[in-house]
Amino acid sequence: MKLPRPVCRCGLCRTGAEQEPGPRLGLIVGDSVRHATRRALALAAHRLGAKALVPTKTRRSALWQSWPTGPLLSGLYHGVAPFGLPPLQLAQSEAAYLAMLGQAKIHLTGRFHAICLSLVTATPVLAVGSNSWKVQALMAEAGLAADRLIPVEALRDLSPDALVRPYTEAEAQGIAAFLARSKREAETLFIDLAKLARTGAV
Repeated sequence: MKLPRPVCRCGLCRTGAEQEPGPRLGLIVGDSVRHATRRALALAAHRLGAKALVPTKTRRSALWQSWPTGPLLSGLYHGVAPFGLPPLQLAQSEAAYLAMLGQAKIHLTGRFHAICLSLVTATPVLAVGSNSWKVQALMAEAGLAADRLIPVEALRDLSPDALVRPYTEAEAQGIAAFLARSKREAETLFIDLAKLARTGAV
């Protein structure tokens, strides 16, 4: 069965992002809308020696501004005892989040939009399925290898060697084509909406 095409509405996939200069270092572990997956990602981050857990959220939200970051908040957010858990690190803005991704060697996440932003920053990604078909469809549409999508159970045995996953030439070409196509389609959509607005059809 062919999955529907995923749609990203964050805007950054349409505008692109500058790649960060310098060598890529380390592992970024994100989060998931599913609590069990978020917990499994946190435990994997601890076992793999990640320096921080980086959810797809920013500190601009009043809710997150009122919480101190660190192991305690990380434990509460992930449902794991905070002892030894990497601290929660929230970016100050979308640009700061993109910069963090652009400096990472690999991004492990369960969020659809985190995968989108890995693509625009050319950050190699390993993904865990989310609460819908969107993650699987996005990765297939962007030409990523099927084994970049891993089951949540595999996080328990994920090895450091598995994190050495630069994009292949075929994947890089697929991503470039996907981003260019997404930008063209978004521009066409906005042109069509503008035409409808001028004619009073919307």
